[in-house]
Amino acid sequence: MAKPGGICVSTLTVAVATALSCGRLASVKTPQKARHFFARYSMKRAVIFLLPFLLSVLVSPQTFEGPLRYKGRVGFDDPKETIKAYKFLPDGKSLVLVGKKTIQTWDLRNLRLEASVSHDQKNLEEPDVYAVIDPDGRRAVIVDSFSARIFTKPKRVSAAVIDLRTGKQIGLLERPSESVRFAEWSDSGNTLTTFSNRFGSNSEICFWDGTTLGLHGCKSIEGDLRWHHLSRDGKRLFAMFERPELQNARGPYVSPVRPLLVCLNAETGGVIQEIRAYGERHMRSISPDESLFVGNDLGALIVWNVGGSNVPLFRIEPRNTNRSISFLGFSNDSDYLIAYQPPAVEFYSAKTGKLAKSYVGIEPDSLMSFHQSPDGSAFGFDDCEDATFYDSSSGKRQFGLDLVCKTEFDPVSTSYRDWDLFRFHPSGTYLLTASDKMNRLWDMRSGSLLQTIVAPDRVAANRKDSNRDDGLTSDVKWTTDGRLLLIVGADRRSILLWELQESD
Repeated sequence: MAKPGGICVSTLTVAVATALSCGRLASVKTPQKARHFFARYSMKRAVIFLLPFLLSVLVSPQTFEGPLRYKGRVGFDDPKETIKAYKFLPDGKSLVLVGKKTIQTWDLRNLRLEASVSHDQKNLEEPDVYAVIDPDGRRAVIVDSFSARIFTKPKRVSAAVIDLRTGKQIGLLERPSESVRFAEWSDSGNTLTTFSNRFGSNSEICFWDGTTLGLHGCKSIEGDLRWHHLSRDGKRLFAMFERPELQNARGPYVSPVRPLLVCLNAETGGVIQEIRAYGERHMRSISPDESLFVGNDLGALIVWNVGGSNVPLFRIEPRNTNRSISFLGFSNDSDYLIAYQPPAVEFYSAKTGKLAKSYVGIEPDSLMSFHQSPDGSAFGFDDCEDATFYDSSSGKRQFGLDLVCKTEFDPVSTSYRDWDLFRFHPSGTYLLTASDKMNRLWDMRSGSLLQTIVAPDRVAANRKDSNRDDGLTSDVKWTTDGRLLLIVGADRRSILLWELQESD
């Protein structure tokens, strides 16, 4: 693979030498007017000669050597097509794409199109309509997520289910009075859950059989649905709602809304567990093994057993009554609750609530972006402009990263905001940071930059507005085995594939 800008740099050297030669020629003793003429002429020639090479170095796509090798492209050739959804098939070797008009299945090993069929869902051409593919990659639910369009009356909307092998509709999910605005399959594929309003008041949640599409049951809950989690086996749904608090506020940590945390039986729609509490809004976390709830209440952390009593399993009180404990997350193995109260990051036993280890001196600029590597060896924080990672076993600082952070509009970009997304490699060895125009691969052991990933044939998608640069990336994802990196282009017509090379 060629090193970046190699040809351009060598040609640029020739251009500079030529320009200097022109300058020497102009400095030869001649009459005054002739000297001025040659000087102006040589400068003009130098600028004209140098400009194309300078531009080529600055804006030409460059591919940097590193662990990832560009493999190729899959997607639609039709400029009117758009990828509405994509999913790896269970074998990990195939990818299914659902477009506005077409469904494609690709063999990722050989970049070969295995199947392409047209579907009969005309509404997929609407910008607010999307597809949700089941775990097997055989069916998809077509959902209209927008409840009221401009100059049109709101109408009740159903959701169609299509067979991705034939493109034909095989079912219709509809309710007597509510629309279906969001859908989610369980990881097992046994349960399909639909919501009448993903973020809004008075939500109806329905549970359908993942095989027959028969209705199990529904539950209507008053309040704004702020968070939900469908269990991997499809038997339970955890959800948090926010309701206006009408009672007199008591204590310094009471918010103007009252959270309601519920656990629903996905086989009947009935309530298994219901937890009400005063407190902060971020009462919406569940352990990776789906055994514990955690929330904030009056500055403390409260933990409940999932499916158990509404009485908390334990509380973790702040050391300083004027401060609250900030919950960061669970460890990947569900053994610890990770929290922050100045001046330390603390690990508490998830079984007892006892403090297990405390790392003093870590003062993150932002607590909203907490990250853990998949292998649990490191954790970190980012505040948009930079990120810092620490060793999980010792609390020692490992490294820092400079990130893309653009929060204001500028005339050379259509994006008002742009910042890096974090995508850890499944092994925890690498971290990919992805922004609109830059994808970078970092070594999680040292923090060194291994590769800047720019596709050889990638160009920015055209837009209809005056600023035509729409960036390079709209989504990135590793395959489950970590062998391939998928980068969805800004035009959402194609996916670029990068293959991880085995180290020597």
